[in-house]
Amino acid sequence: MSYPTKYTRQYDYVSYQNANPARPLPADKVHADFNQVALSTNEIVDFLKTSLRSDGAVMNGSIGFDQLSTSVKAMTGDPTSVETLLSAASASAESAAASAGAAGTSATNAATSETNAATSASSATTSASSAATSAANAATTLANALVRGNNLSDLANVSTGLNNLGGVSFLTVQAASSGQKAQARSNIGVGTDAAATKSDQQAGTSTTAAVTPSQQQQHDCSAKAWALFHWSGSALVIDASYNVASISRSSAGIYNVTFTTPFASTAFCCQVTTEIAGNTPEGVMAIVAQGSRSAGSVQVRFLNQAMSAPVDPSAAHLVCYGRQ
Repeated sequence: MSYPTKYTRQYDYVSYQNANPARPLPADKVHADFNQVALSTNEIVDFLKTSLRSDGAVMNGSIGFDQLSTSVKAMTGDPTSVETLLSAASASAESAAASAGAAGTSATNAATSETNAATSASSATTSASSAATSAANAATTLANALVRGNNLSDLANVSTGLNNLGGVSFLTVQAASSGQKAQARSNIGVGTDAAATKSDQQAGTSTTAAVTPSQQQQHDCSAKAWALFHWSGSALVIDASYNVASISRSSAGIYNVTFTTPFASTAFCCQVTTEIAGNTPEGVMAIVAQGSRSAGSVQVRFLNQAMSAPVDPSAAHLVCYGRQ
């Protein structure tokens, strides 16, 4: 399997937004970028599945003794592969057989040569001892090979197998420090500023951060609240709105607007306009009541043509800008 495809942003949203501050992001470009993110994410998941199990542990059989570094192999006391260890065991067994044969030859020589009998017997004893030692060494070497091989097979306790190989589980990786995680992202080419944050939007200077739907409205040029409403004669009707929790009518032409998410301070701006029916004197002047702004609400008023008394407009439009 080849390495996963690194994500590359397809479109310069910041330049587009700067050139078109009142227009939404182009849906086809956003869709294309999300498709690229999905492609990279899916390939990363598929790539991880080749070496990790669903419980976060290393996939059985994905790590062999030959994959370990020379320094790790040396820690086991024998920097050779399992195949080499088995070969050494076989060679030791053959040496033991050869030593046993030499012992037999020495015994025969002892029988045919009385003068050399004692020497031959001694040689036979030495050869037999060597054979025993060689056989013991072969057994130890084979046992070591089997233990190491067992580290890579299905175990009743997977954590023990991981520890024997010096490995770590997925949960251990999740507990890594922020610095370690940042280094890991850097190693695979994943940046830390892929999506714009609230502060990025308010600063408005990044040329690499992608604007997501959840942060788009945080830019200073974006409306934080708006509403279309009217007085039906007996009840107040909110025809459409954004970030408006409620609107109440104190009396004719006087309305109190409460925001769902308040502003950060009273330093925000509201634009109020009206609709009028024909040549009626209603809604000629729409104003924000002085001193009425709080972080969570504002009062708007509508005056008749002579600006002598408040009056209810056919419909009212409200848009507010500022930081939340």
